[in-house]
Amino acid sequence: MATPISSAPPPFAPVQLEHSKDSDKNIEGTSAIPEETVGADQMEKKAYELQPHNISPNSILAINNHVTLCEGHLPVTPDLSLFQYYFSVKKEKISQTSSMATSGSITFKLRPGRVYPHTDRHESMRYWSGNFFYLKDISDPASPRVLPDFKDGPTSETPAWTQCPNLSESTQLTRAVRRICKLTDEGLSGKDLTMSWFTKRIQPLQHRDRLMFQYTWRDDLMCASKDNLSADALDKRIRVMLKVLLDLRIHVCNIDIHTNGSGTALEALQEKDLGTLTRVPHEGNTDPEVASDAEAPEAPAPTKRKRGASSGPSAKRQVIRQHTSREPQVEGVNHGGIPKLRAFTPLDHSISYSS
Repeated sequence: MATPISSAPPPFAPVQLEHSKDSDKNIEGTSAIPEETVGADQMEKKAYELQPHNISPNSILAINNHVTLCEGHLPVTPDLSLFQYYFSVKKEKISQTSSMATSGSITFKLRPGRVYPHTDRHESMRYWSGNFFYLKDISDPASPRVLPDFKDGPTSETPAWTQCPNLSESTQLTRAVRRICKLTDEGLSGKDLTMSWFTKRIQPLQHRDRLMFQYTWRDDLMCASKDNLSADALDKRIRVMLKVLLDLRIHVCNIDIHTNGSGTALEALQEKDLGTLTRVPHEGNTDPEVASDAEAPEAPAPTKRKRGASSGPSAKRQVIRQHTSREPQVEGVNHGGIPKLRAFTPLDHSISYSS
C-alpha cells in the first residue's frame, strides 16, 4: 500500500531532478509544447525543435507514457535528462532520398539495455499524416503562454538529439532510474501507463496546473472529458495505439498511477523500493543507430539450420542417430611416430535426407 504523501518530509512537492552537465546547456529552438506546460515542459523545453507533425504517432505515445510514469508513479516533474537517458532519436528519411520527412521526422527509440516498461506498439501507423490537422491558435492576452509559430516542413537537428546523461553525475537521476527498474520488475507495462491516462481522460501533453498523482475524480479539471468510455469504444481506441490480441475485448489497468496525492516521494523511498542497476553506463549513446560500448547491444537473432534439398514432395527429414562411440579416430601421425587422435564429442552428428 502506498504511503500517504503527508508522511513524507513536509512540505512535500514533486521534485525537480538534478540536472546533468548536458541538460544545463542552453539549447535554442522552438518547442512543440508551450514552455510552461506542466507534465511536458522539461521534456520539450526548446530542446528538440519539434512541431507536433514532426513526431511520429508511436513517439507521441512514448512521450505520453513517459509523462505518466514520471507524474503518476515516481512522482516527479517530467525531466529532460531522464527522458534522454531512456530514449534516443532516430531520423526518418524519405524513401530513396537523404531528405528528412516532414510528417514524422523523428522517432524516439528506447536505448539498448534499458530496463523500462515494455509497450507492444504497432511497427507503423499507415496514412496517419492524412488525418493530422491543426486548429488556429487564439492567444489569450492575459496569459503568458503562447504556442510557437507553425512551421510546415521537416525539423532541424539539435544537440539534444545525441545527448545522454551520465547517471554518476546525478544522485536523484540514478534514484529515479532504479525506481523505474523496480516498477518494471513488478510488472508495470506500457499498456498500464496508456490505460492510466486514457481511461481517466487526461491528456499528458496538455497544460495542467497539477501532476497526475494529484488526480481526484471525473470532475477534476485536468480531465479532458467527464464521460466514461464504453467497453467497445475503449477496445477500439486501444487497438489503434497498441497491439492487442484479437480475442481480447476487456482491457484493464493492472498497475495504476497514484491518485489523490498518495504515493511516496522519490527521496523518501526505502532501499527495498528501488531496483538494482546491473550496469551504469559511463557514456551516453550518441548514435541512435549503434549502441555505444557502454550499452549492451541487442542479441543477434539465432541462425537457422539450412534445410537440405528435398528429393520429392513426400520427402521426409531423417536424422541419423548421434555417434555413441567414444573411441578415438586416427587423423595422422606426428613427427614422433605417435598417432594424432581426435575424440568424438556430443556435438558430432550427421544429418541426411531420404524419401
